[in-house]
Amino acid sequence: FYKKLKKGKHPTKIILSGKGGHANSDIRGEADIMFDYLKDRKVPDDVMTKERKSRNTIENAIETYQLLKDVTDMDTLIVITSEFHIYRSKMIFDYVFDMPIKYIGTYTDVSREAYDKLVQNESRLINWLCWNNILENLNF
Repeated sequence: FYKKLKKGKHPTKIILSGKGGHANSDIRGEADIMFDYLKDRKVPDDVMTKERKSRNTIENAIETYQLLKDVTDMDTLIVITSEFHIYRSKMIFDYVFDMPIKYIGTYTDVSREAYDKLVQNESRLINWLCWNNILENLNF
């Protein structure tokens, strides 16, 4: 996927977002785990930036926005996340970023029972976001 991205008209920059902890059994944060994964697949270090502050999807979007807000030649923003997490990510990132965003869902290798629990949790969190007008009250 990276090889396809780097053929674009602007330099590719990959933001790896997440301090982690909530859905991660590894002691390292999500940004560090993703960095190691991509580095093992020959993605150059200099195109990757780790954002290690965010603890949830809202903070992922806001912290990523803070890193990219002054970039003037960005033609594409792609959010890659677990497929069960796409809808909530889309709600949040579309609210924070005023630009078209492409979303890619990745396979989640868990049991059917665990997957169903993840989907139920996503539904609950989406309802919470909507019922409590969380996005409308963000300051960034």
